[in-house]
Amino acid sequence: MKTHFFTTLLALLILTFSKAQLSGIATLNGQSNHSGIKVKFYAGSATSVTDSTTTNASGAFSINISGGLYIVVFTKTGYQDVYLNNNTTTLLTNTTVLSPIPLNAGNMVSVNGNISGTWFNTNIYLVTDNITIPQGTTLTIQPGTIVKFNGGYTLTANGALKAIGGVGNPILFTSNNISPANNSWIGISINSSQSTLQYCKIEYALNALEIKNSSPLISNNEITKFYQFGIVTTNSGSLIKENTIHDFNAVWYAQGITSDNSNCTIECNTIFNGARSGIRPSSASIVKNNLIHHILEPTRGYGIDCGWNVTSRVENNIIHHCLIGIEMYENVTPAPTPTLVNNTIYENNTGISMSGFYASPAIIGNIIVSNSVGIFQSQNSTTTPSKVSNNLIWNNSQGNYNGVQIPAIGQIVNTNTNGDPIDSYFNLSIDPIFLNNTPPNYASNSPCLNAGDNNYSSNIGCDPLTMCTSMILGVEENKKSLEASAFPNPFVSSLIVTGLKNKKISAAAFYDISGKMYKADFDLNQNSQVNIKAEGLQAGIYFLEILFSNSSKTYLRVLKE
Repeated sequence: MKTHFFTTLLALLILTFSKAQLSGIATLNGQSNHSGIKVKFYAGSATSVTDSTTTNASGAFSINISGGLYIVVFTKTGYQDVYLNNNTTTLLTNTTVLSPIPLNAGNMVSVNGNISGTWFNTNIYLVTDNITIPQGTTLTIQPGTIVKFNGGYTLTANGALKAIGGVGNPILFTSNNISPANNSWIGISINSSQSTLQYCKIEYALNALEIKNSSPLISNNEITKFYQFGIVTTNSGSLIKENTIHDFNAVWYAQGITSDNSNCTIECNTIFNGARSGIRPSSASIVKNNLIHHILEPTRGYGIDCGWNVTSRVENNIIHHCLIGIEMYENVTPAPTPTLVNNTIYENNTGISMSGFYASPAIIGNIIVSNSVGIFQSQNSTTTPSKVSNNLIWNNSQGNYNGVQIPAIGQIVNTNTNGDPIDSYFNLSIDPIFLNNTPPNYASNSPCLNAGDNNYSSNIGCDPLTMCTSMILGVEENKKSLEASAFPNPFVSSLIVTGLKNKKISAAAFYDISGKMYKADFDLNQNSQVNIKAEGLQAGIYFLEILFSNSSKTYLRVLKE
């Protein structure tokens, strides 16, 4: 009787589980018939068994499997392979229902080990292990190519990596995970000065780009959703220019650009929505013309974080909505002694902070306004700034100079050549009078004009006319033989453009610093110069775009009064 009971129970259990099946849906993007997608189940444990099935026209599939660990891959000729859970083993049973899986069109090419030659934009390259460009070889990647990393792998360039995309047609380095995290793959490591990365997008890496003992060109890239470093350099003299780096707040110590023992030029980059620091120079780099905002880790959140042994020139940057605009924190020697000149720093918790014992910067010609604290010096600091002069520091709600150990700093004693009140160090504490109350553009009656240190700039604060056009418009400036110029600049309602060398103009337009376009009328005068009319524009900085009949363009920075 007992034997019959267990036999019957076993039969019922077998019948019950034989009816259950693992199921899911996989689809072909852009198609209505989703049949023929092969779903492969690779055994990853002793209890699992390798098997496969295919989808029907609606994309549905089901299969009886033995419970256990599996690697699951979705494939179809002409489409990119998709690996479930980034090629990691997943526990599956006959009751599992997988999330919907979309497949994108493209020829998938798996790569690993040593690589060189040319990668074409007709393929998607799937990195299935670490890949290396050997010394003395070159890998060229065409614009529009997609490179997907199928796990925690690195692209190491001991030879030359030529990854040069195009405007609107970038090279994409990304994760193959369906729902990638900010550290789904390791990143790109460059050890060759013959390398160039331009117009690439790098996303979901641990450290997006690491440069060691080399000086490649890194420009016009978008670097986003990384875990720790966007760009990190060691012993490098790279030009790092016109990159957009954003959304890196997965961990408190994430940094946009950091340079260690390097002499890089870090110029015209836009960095925002980050955690610890936008830029962290720890050496003698040049940091200029960058736009940094919303770096807001609660205990750090530095726009620019000057680390130990910094003698960098930090100039003409715009920094706003950070916890601290520029910070000097390290309590070690050699201490940071940067020159902070002609920056515009506003609406941060603190404008400039000297929290380290030994920090001794020169602070010259900066606009520091509408922060909670203007310039802060820790009571523990054993040194003072080497110079604080020709700044405009105003409307900082908890004080313009908190703890700054310079006698009579901020105490008005005289007037400058403009007739504006100054302290003994030519610092101003009055409204900078920005155009439309919007930094960094100052109006024609701003006290910042002709009040700077002439060793650096005749004016105080950032000069937006030195900012790269691509920061605003996302375009590459014309750097050919044209020597075009516009006058008068500043202008009221019209201006004249010269130096176009008889090139035929087909259109002209103005763009403001938000990228909004305004049409412009133009005509030729008797001297083959071009008259541009700009009626109805508000005062401010604009980029004048001139389009020629051969579809080439040039850009001029102009100021509308």
